[in-house]
Amino acid sequence: MSIAARHKKPGGFRNLVNSLETTPLPRREQLMAILRNDDPQFLAHVETAIFMFEEFKSVNGMMVAELMHEMKNEMTAVALALYHCSDEELVQKFVKNMASAQAFAYRDTASELAQVTVGQQTGARFRIIEKARELQQQGRILLKKYSPLYQDD
Repeated sequence: MSIAARHKKPGGFRNLVNSLETTPLPRREQLMAILRNDDPQFLAHVETAIFMFEEFKSVNGMMVAELMHEMKNEMTAVALALYHCSDEELVQKFVKNMASAQAFAYRDTASELAQVTVGQQTGARFRIIEKARELQQQGRILLKKYSPLYQDD
């Protein structure tokens, strides 16, 4: 059974999108190439639903604030995700939507980081996306809608 066929079943589309969102880019590209050969139209729906970390810039500030509230005990992950981020607008989107205590904890943690590997940063960004998708599942925020063509249950 093809990857596309497996993930067209109830719940499969959401699982595939969530998995691809938290898969390192080289592996994600391999899987998407397989999907492209298997079912290009299905892949187009998948690509539309995938949420990338950089897209937080365009997410409503209240939703980022809700996400940051839920990650209050995970400031290390936030600091790792934003470490030496060249996109100041993205960094500010997170920082300005933190509670004062969180912003202090973030700055304190970030100042203590000496060296962060790409893998650590990528993993931290995946953690933030996972948490955001959990909140979306609970109806508390909205990132991107999954395709209505594929049932959840």
